[in-house]
Amino acid sequence: MDVALQVGELTESVSVTADAAVIETTTSSIGKVVDNKRIRELPLNTRNVYELIRLTPGVTGGIGNAHNAVGYSVNGVRGGLMDTLVDGVSASFPTVNGFHGISVFPSVDAVEEFKVQAQNYSAEFGRSLGSVLNLVYKSGTNEFHGSAYNFLRNSQLDANNYFNNARGIPLASFKRNQFGGVFSGPLKRDRTFFMTSFEALRQRSFRETLTSVPTALERGGDFSQTFAGPGRPITMYDPLNTRPEGNSVVRAVFPGNRIPAERFDPVARNIMRFYPTPNQAGLNGTNQQNFYNSGSAAVDTNNFDVRVDHNLSATQRLFGRYSYRRSFDGPPQLFPGELGVAEGRINNNDWGTSAVIDYTNTLTPTLVWTTRLGYSRNRFLFDNQGLGFVPSSLGLPAGIDSVVDRQMFPARRERIRD
Repeated sequence: MDVALQVGELTESVSVTADAAVIETTTSSIGKVVDNKRIRELPLNTRNVYELIRLTPGVTGGIGNAHNAVGYSVNGVRGGLMDTLVDGVSASFPTVNGFHGISVFPSVDAVEEFKVQAQNYSAEFGRSLGSVLNLVYKSGTNEFHGSAYNFLRNSQLDANNYFNNARGIPLASFKRNQFGGVFSGPLKRDRTFFMTSFEALRQRSFRETLTSVPTALERGGDFSQTFAGPGRPITMYDPLNTRPEGNSVVRAVFPGNRIPAERFDPVARNIMRFYPTPNQAGLNGTNQQNFYNSGSAAVDTNNFDVRVDHNLSATQRLFGRYSYRRSFDGPPQLFPGELGVAEGRINNNDWGTSAVIDYTNTLTPTLVWTTRLGYSRNRFLFDNQGLGFVPSSLGLPAGIDSVVDRQMFPARRERIRD
C-alpha cells in the first residue's frame, strides 16, 4: 500500500524567556529567593515548605511541624527575634514561655515563592531584630488549575530493621496519611480570580510504656519483697519513731518491713486504687518494671486557605486571603479503663487563624500606594485527660475544689528513700 505524505506548512514562533537576576542591583538586602520551581520539585518528607529555608546560606535548624515551632537561626540570631510575613502580614506570634511559632502552615502546592532576607533589608521590614521570612501565596489566573494528592506511609509497607529481627521484636505500627488538593481559576475573566487549598494529616503511631506499679503485697503495706537490686531489700523506716544518738537522730525500722494498716494515709489509700496491677514479672527479681502496656498516639491536622484577587482597574488591585489551621496531638492511653484519669495525659490543640486584605494602587510608574490590613491569632489548648476529676473525692479537704484553677487528678511524685 502506497502512502503519500504531504509537506506541511512552515510556521515560525518566537519564545522569550528570562531568568531572575542572580545579583540584586537595586538594594543591599542579603537573602535568598526560593521560587515555585524549587518548591514543587525538591523533596519534602513531611510536606513542610518552611524546611526549604535551609537552602539559604547562614541558616541552621528549621521550623517544626508541631505547632509550627520556630527553631532556626540565621547568622547566629535566635529564632525568637525573627519575623515571618505571609502575603505581607506578620504571622509570627510572641514568644510564650520560650516558645515561638508561626500561625500559618501553607500547603506546598499553594505557595508561589518565599524569600529569607538575612540582613540589610529595607525599613518596611523593621519589625524584626533578626531575619525576615517573606512568603507569598499563589493567585488564580484566567485558566483553571488543580491538583490532588495523597501521601501514604504504613508499617505494612515497611521493613523491620536487622536488630529487631534478631531479637524477635516486631515492627511497630505506624500509619500516616497526608492528603489534600489545590484548585484555582477565574471567577470573572481578566477581573476576579480565586485560589483555594486544603490539606489534612491523619497519623497513628505505636507507643509503649514499661514502668513500676505497686504489687499486691505493697498495696497492703508489706515491703518485705521489695528490692532495690538483686538480693538488696529496701529498709522501711518509721518517721514517727526516732531516738537521738550523739549528734544525730536514728530512725527505727518497721518490723519485717511491714507498715501497719492503721498507719496508712487515707488519701494515699484512695490514690492507690488508680494504679493498675502488675501484668508481668519484675526485672531481675526486684518487682521493678512490672507493668507493660501499649497504645496509639494520634496526630490530626486540617489546613484550609482561600485567596481572592480582583482587578479594580488597570492600576488598582485588591486581594484577600483567609487561612485556618487546626491541629490535634493526643498521647495514647497506657493505663487501662477508668484509670486513665490518673495518667496525666495531655491533649494538645493548636488553632491558628490568619487573614489579610491588600489594596494596591500604581499612582505613577515610580510611585505605588499599598494599604494592607492583617489579622493573626493562635490558640493553644492543653487539656489534661483527668479534667473534671474532683480532688476532694480522694479524701483531700473539700475546700481544695474551689481553690485549684482546674479540677483534675492531682499530680503525684512517689519516692521510696532508703
